[in-house]
Amino acid sequence: MFLPNGNLVHRASEGGKNYIYTRQPDGSGRKKLLEQVILDLTAVSPDGRWIVVYQSDDANKDYPYQTLAYPSGGGRPVMICRACLVWWSLDGKYLALQFGLPPNAQTQTYLLPVSSGRGLPELPPEGLSRPEDLEKSNRATALPRGVVDSVLGPAKYSYTITNIRRNIYRIPIS
Repeated sequence: MFLPNGNLVHRASEGGKNYIYTRQPDGSGRKKLLEQVILDLTAVSPDGRWIVVYQSDDANKDYPYQTLAYPSGGGRPVMICRACLVWWSLDGKYLALQFGLPPNAQTQTYLLPVSSGRGLPELPPEGLSRPEDLEKSNRATALPRGVVDSVLGPAKYSYTITNIRRNIYRIPIS
């Protein structure tokens, strides 16, 4: 993932723990962006202000990890959700969220409008726990196709359709 200035944002291990680093396109200038230990890097906002990571949550047995957005310039993280996938639309106007792991038939993609001043949508302080939190919100838009690959907005998005045929021996099926 890249910042607007072209620098690469990546996860790297140090002492058996994962951290977020940045470096210049030529590989020089490695710099640690977050001192917090993470599980994985999931998204960087198009304007480069936010970095979304999965972090372990040992206190919650139902959801062993949480999705947090950290300001790239330092500061307090914002809890996005528990057990969800997060990314921004290409223009940065929407935050896309998927609860459940694809290719689960129950997976649904939701769009939340992003406030331009903050770069994130308005969220409850404890974050979102389940899809019902978004379904009762009048700001969230559920996309008609469940699993979405990329988003420009509520009317323009891409998705994958998979068709599997398994009759490899050409046995007639009546």
